[in-house]
Amino acid sequence: MRLFAFWEQLLQDVRYAVRVLARQPLFTAMALLSLALGIGANTAIYSFMDAILLRALPVRNPESLVVLNWHGGRERPAVVHSLSGNNFTDPKTGYTSGNFPLPAFELLRANSPQFSSLFAFSGAGRLTVLVQGQADLANGRLDAIEDDIVVLQQFLDSPEGACCKILGQPSPQPVEIFGPGAGIAVRKGETDLVKKLNSAIDAIRANGKYKEINDKYFKFDVFGAES
Repeated sequence: MRLFAFWEQLLQDVRYAVRVLARQPLFTAMALLSLALGIGANTAIYSFMDAILLRALPVRNPESLVVLNWHGGRERPAVVHSLSGNNFTDPKTGYTSGNFPLPAFELLRANSPQFSSLFAFSGAGRLTVLVQGQADLANGRLDAIEDDIVVLQQFLDSPEGACCKILGQPSPQPVEIFGPGAGIAVRKGETDLVKKLNSAIDAIRANGKYKEINDKYFKFDVFGAES
């Protein structure tokens, strides 16, 4: 009987709460909005804390990872001409930075048996590239890549592409696979549409309209091999 009475009282309380909220829609909306904002903020904060402080890094023995820094008085040492990473002034140790010149890094890596391994990292800066190979070109990690000429041309036209240029001629696509010239995908059986497209392409190539459009938007012949 006690259990039945509990559920009956709970149902009465729920009904009363619904009636009160229905009579005051503004208060109800504000309460729901406050709850939503509170729950959302707490979820975001917990997710951030979980990723930064609670969840271990996906490496073996993450507790053994350390970051090397050097310290040098209250101001930046005179021998340091420029830095590309974070640096700060610590009240106890003075000027602190994790930036090491390449010779210092190589010396530490060759003469630090207390470390199982040692690696360096650097910020990539602002990149507006389309694929990983282009990012490597822009940062000097690669000397050359092979890619689609349309994608490469967009990269070369960007500020980051000023470092590079296309050498040689674009490699033709296998005719036995893609057929001669440019290709347009259509559904099977659309033979009439294929004929219309071919006729339209032949017409604009004959009257010079194709060349006008091609030269306006591209620095190469998008049609490819002659059909």
